[in-house]
Amino acid sequence: KGYFEIADGGTLFLDEIAEMPLRTQVKLLRAIETQEFMKIGAETVTNVDVRIIAATNKDLQKEVDAGKFREDLYFRLKAVTLIVPPLRKRKADIEELAYHFITRYAEGNKIKPPRLTDEALELLKEYSWPGNIRELKNTIESAIAISNRDVLDASQFTQLLRVPDEVTDHRNLPKKKKKTPEE
Repeated sequence: KGYFEIADGGTLFLDEIAEMPLRTQVKLLRAIETQEFMKIGAETVTNVDVRIIAATNKDLQKEVDAGKFREDLYFRLKAVTLIVPPLRKRKADIEELAYHFITRYAEGNKIKPPRLTDEALELLKEYSWPGNIRELKNTIESAIAISNRDVLDASQFTQLLRVPDEVTDHRNLPKKKKKTPEE
C-alpha cells in the first residue's frame, strides 16, 4: 500500500512539499482533486478520502512566482495556512521541547530521563537553532547518547552545536545585564 491508501479516512502529512518535483506535483494535484489514483501496474482506480496537511520552510508563493511550484496545487493546499516562526524566535518553547525530546528518547531507550543543568538550558536558549526543531531534537538525543549521565550539562552541548569559537566555552555566553541603580 502507498501513503494515500494507508491514509484513507484520515490525514496524510506531506513534509517539505516545496521540494516535490513538478511532475509529482501534477500527480498529487490529480489525486487531491479526484480523490482517486491508480497504482502502478493496476487496472482499476483506487478511491480514497484523505485530508492533506503539507509543510514547508519555503515561501510557496515565491516558489510559484519562480515557476518551481504549481499554482493550482498551491491554491488547493492553501485552504488553511499556519505560519510557525522558527525556533530562534520562540526561545520560550525551548525548555519544554527539550524535555519533551529527553522524555521520548528515554522512553524509547528504556533509560532514566536525564535532567538539564541551568547552564545547559541557558546554552540551548541562547543558541540560534539554524536547523530548527529537528536540530534541537537531534542535539538532545546525541547529548544523551554520549553522556551516560543522569544530568546533561553545557559541556555535552558545546561539542554538538555549531557555535562561534567565542561561545564554545559556555562560561562565555552573553550574560543578562544586571541593572545598575541608575537604570
